[in-house]
Amino acid sequence: MRTLFLFLIIVSAIACGREEAPLPLTEDKLVAVIVDAHIAEAALQNLRGDLKDSMATIYYEQICTIHNIEKADFDSSMALLRERPEEIERIYREAMNEIDRRAAEKKSN
Repeated sequence: MRTLFLFLIIVSAIACGREEAPLPLTEDKLVAVIVDAHIAEAALQNLRGDLKDSMATIYYEQICTIHNIEKADFDSSMALLRERPEEIERIYREAMNEIDRRAAEKKSN
């Protein structure tokens, strides 16, 4: 029993001391990419079928080119963030704030 207890303490200490893997993309880069992805999704909203799929591929390739990222890095970042709910919530909140800021700026012009 004592050995089991000691084992659990050691495992807990190791687990608590583990650092999270760094994201392949910075948070600022992720916010910018998410903003553009939301804009692309809005543009795709009224399209259907093959045209929608083709345009989505083009839009997402353009987003990666504009931000100088690899899609695999974005996908890896998002996969890691799914395990970090507070962090992904903060990033999405920043993205939504940026979208709101742009919309307000557009209305004022």
